[in-house]
Amino acid sequence: MVFLHYDIINIMSYPIKVITLKAVDLFTEKLSPQDEAKFDASIKAIRLGKHEVVYIKLLKGALKELIIKRFRFIFFINKNTVYFISAFIKKTNKTPKMELENAEKIYKIITKKLNIMKKSLKNRKVINIKGLEFYDFDDILKENLKSETFREAYNEELARLNLVGEIKKLRLQKKYTQKDLAQKAQMPQSVIARIESGEHSFSLGTLSRIAKVFKKEIQLV
Repeated sequence: MVFLHYDIINIMSYPIKVITLKAVDLFTEKLSPQDEAKFDASIKAIRLGKHEVVYIKLLKGALKELIIKRFRFIFFINKNTVYFISAFIKKTNKTPKMELENAEKIYKIITKKLNIMKKSLKNRKVINIKGLEFYDFDDILKENLKSETFREAYNEELARLNLVGEIKKLRLQKKYTQKDLAQKAQMPQSVIARIESGEHSFSLGTLSRIAKVFKKEIQLV
C-alpha cells in the first residue's frame, strides 16, 4: 500500500477544542474500529481547518452535519470549540426533523452564558453544561489510540484525508480541470468530483493512482 508522506500536527496542542455529547460518544463506541477511526480522523481535519477533505452538509443556522458513510454527526462551532451534539444512522436523504429540533435546542442552551462545571469520570473529563454531559475529544482519542486496530485504521484515514487535500491543491496549482485529471489518471471524471467533495471514501490505492499524476510534487513512502 502506498502512503503519502505528511506532517502530523500534534492534536493535543491544537487550539481548537472539540467536545462530544455523551450520547454521541456512546454512538461512536458501537462503531467498528475502522468507522470510529474515520470519525476521529475527520474531527482532526475539522480542527485543522481542512473542511474540504471531509463531507460536511450545512443544516440550519450554525448547525452542520458531518457525513461518514451512512453515519451522520451534527455539530456546530462556537468560540473556538466544536460541539458534536447528535449522531445517527442515515435512513433518508433528509436530516430527521427530531434530530434537527433536538440539536437546535442544545445549540441554544450552549450558546447562552452559562456556568460550566467540570469533573472527572474514569479517564475522561466530564463537562456539564446545564445538565448536558460532554466529553473532551482529546481524552476519547487518547483512549482509542491504545487499540492497535484503531491506531492503524486512524493513521490510514489521516493519510487518506491528507492525500485528498493534496490532490485538490495540486490540481488547482496545475490548472487542471477535473476532466483533465481524470483523463491523466485513467478514470471517470465523476470519481474526481466525488473525491474532492468528500462525499465518498475512496481507498488509498485509488487515491495513489491519482497522486502519481503529480509524482514530481508528491513524495510517496
